[in-house]
Amino acid sequence: MNCRLLVQIGFANVEPYKTLRNVQMQTWLKYSGIDFELIFGKSKDSNRFIRTLDSLHESLRFGNMTGKVVGKVDRMLMEKSLNKIPSYSFDSNGDFVSNSLSMYLTMNTRNFSFFNWFIKETEFTHVLSTTNSSYFDMKSFLDYFEEVKSTPMLFGGARFNIEQSNNFVSGSGRLMSRDLILKILETRNSFPAWRIEDLALSLHASSLGANFKFWKRVDFCSYDEFLAFKEMHTENSGIFHFRIKTEKRPVLDAQIMLELDSLLRD
Repeated sequence: MNCRLLVQIGFANVEPYKTLRNVQMQTWLKYSGIDFELIFGKSKDSNRFIRTLDSLHESLRFGNMTGKVVGKVDRMLMEKSLNKIPSYSFDSNGDFVSNSLSMYLTMNTRNFSFFNWFIKETEFTHVLSTTNSSYFDMKSFLDYFEEVKSTPMLFGGARFNIEQSNNFVSGSGRLMSRDLILKILETRNSFPAWRIEDLALSLHASSLGANFKFWKRVDFCSYDEFLAFKEMHTENSGIFHFRIKTEKRPVLDAQIMLELDSLLRD
């Protein structure tokens, strides 16, 4: 089977994500159809009340004192339901829609839904999954892909904490091979779906014997950080993944992405 890459972008159907989606389409995603294909994925829309509860739950999960307690409650209440595979459909834009509420707690079930479609309905050999906050220099990424694509049980991405030696791929971008995705689906009953999504995938992939390939990522949390990078930038740095998350989303994020694209194209 020839290696074929699918790029999946996870989006919610609310602002600021529509704005960032448009900017991504103007920049790095405009190259889709050449060496990779593209699909956007999302969940069913949730109402304001659900979104408020979800934001509260997410903040508690990330709290130093509350995270472990809430995690244990999630496991007791939701463990069985979170390991099911939701159905899926496609909307009028051709976007993949998981039949799962758009909530922080259901991120793993959305992955199961997408993985199920990926295995049953496509012949892609690899998927690069990322978010609205990411920019990829696709020329450099595809060079990297050529180097690692033959790796069995491949799990690539940016290490969540460069000081850690454990296998923890950040959810901002990950490259997974078809054989690994199939194995995750086959063993989903033991998948720790109550855990935070990127940690759950990393832990389970590690238990399955995945081959981790880490890449460098540059983060921009402010315009000053982008200007500092611009001043130091040199060609052939080997960096292709950039994460943009400022306090002025989506306007400043979009501006940085557009300027970054111009910088890397010059």
